[in-house]
Amino acid sequence: MNTAITTLVQSGGRDTLIEDFRAIAEATGLSGAPRYSETPTLSWLAKFVTGAAGGPNKDAPLFELCHLITALSLGFGSGADQRAQFFLGIDPISAPAFKAIFETAAPHDQLNVEDEQITLSVGPAPFSIRYGRMVRLTALYEFLAGLDAFSFFGEFNDILDELESAPPALASIKAAANRLSSRMRQYRLQHLASAESDGKFTAVYAFLQERGTENTLNIDDNAIFDFWALHNQKNDYKGYRTVFDLFFKFLDAMDEVTSRRAAQDAGVLGADRELGELDFSDDAIAELAPSWESPLAAFDEAPLSDIKFFKKSTELKPLETLMAYGPRVHSLALAFLRYEIFGYVQSAITNDLQIGRGQASVDNRITCTDAEPYTTRKDTFIGLEAHMHQLIQACLHVVASDNVVAFPGVEDDSAKAFKKLTRNGFDDDALENADAFKLATDPLLSVRAQLQGLLKALHKLDLDTLFDADRDAFQRQFSALYGEAS
Repeated sequence: MNTAITTLVQSGGRDTLIEDFRAIAEATGLSGAPRYSETPTLSWLAKFVTGAAGGPNKDAPLFELCHLITALSLGFGSGADQRAQFFLGIDPISAPAFKAIFETAAPHDQLNVEDEQITLSVGPAPFSIRYGRMVRLTALYEFLAGLDAFSFFGEFNDILDELESAPPALASIKAAANRLSSRMRQYRLQHLASAESDGKFTAVYAFLQERGTENTLNIDDNAIFDFWALHNQKNDYKGYRTVFDLFFKFLDAMDEVTSRRAAQDAGVLGADRELGELDFSDDAIAELAPSWESPLAAFDEAPLSDIKFFKKSTELKPLETLMAYGPRVHSLALAFLRYEIFGYVQSAITNDLQIGRGQASVDNRITCTDAEPYTTRKDTFIGLEAHMHQLIQACLHVVASDNVVAFPGVEDDSAKAFKKLTRNGFDDDALENADAFKLATDPLLSVRAQLQGLLKALHKLDLDTLFDADRDAFQRQFSALYGEAS
């Protein structure tokens, strides 16, 4: 079973949803190769389908899709046949293929075709969609078209026909996005075990109410640990990492609406107020941006994947969880360190039990004597932040060298940074890939900002003292969970 479908199964996906998704996952092009890559496209789509993509609005990609369809109608004309040709007729699906198509678009004053993206002027602010992003939006389009074994297909086309027939404006995009979001809400309710998630949110909310004041829900590092310690005898909350993830999803739900109502009955996009749905306001829709997404995803796609920006085990792996959870980690830095260090110990204990290594191995892990000190992990992040700085400098060197005449014998800091990187892509042929280095700059800056935010929080903590206390606290919990007498 591939990773994306595993995500659906673990989220409580039922047969219809799994089959709808499998149709996309197993689709092939003319060459027989899969239409969509497992990572990042299908993994992203699985998170969207389960409502776990993160950010303040889980259905923001529908808003992007409606912008893309509006752009398609401006540049090529409207209609179901035109949409099918664009979304289903490309083989293989890639950013360069979408770029080549839009470069043939008819000129329109509301559509600007640029080197790396298209930009629409249909609202108070321009809205841009990168060509690489269109790969994922195509997978989303195809999934929506096949929703409920294609029973939604007719209505789907009706919604898009109405979108294209209206004057290109934010209001028509908003209306179409709301209708699609309402349908996704119904789909999730029908085909995901959402009642179980709602029950977990209720447990978190009740716990926080007991800890907080009348009108305040305070989620801090110790709230996550204390909830886990109180509930970890139950299978649903046994893993510290599971509880950490639950609290982050709870915070995402709170972001969708406001305060207490979000915790008890998270709102969704839609026009049916009797069902508790929430319409986009004009102000909200103008400010809506795609959900938080790990900047590391950019390096899984060509042309960035052809350059070795990261060593997998020592540079990429230590960043993955931090980048997946986003800026919210900065305010829960200690809880995150517990996730990384003692969450790993618990995973190792679970693995020992599953493969039958014996109680002696489990007992040794329970002591947490081999747990990595917090200061050591902090040093790792400091080194990674320095590496990000070097990569950014190296990228700037390549981009500048592609546009500026260099002075013989003069070598600035960016040139020195580039020369120190002895890895694939950082060589004499780098100028031929100048566009790739330019594309890498923004996600590298985002990775660096994440590291800087975390390090700023860690600098304020007495990590040695906290580690000693946490080692004792986790040892007690692990002993109760996995000790021979338990």
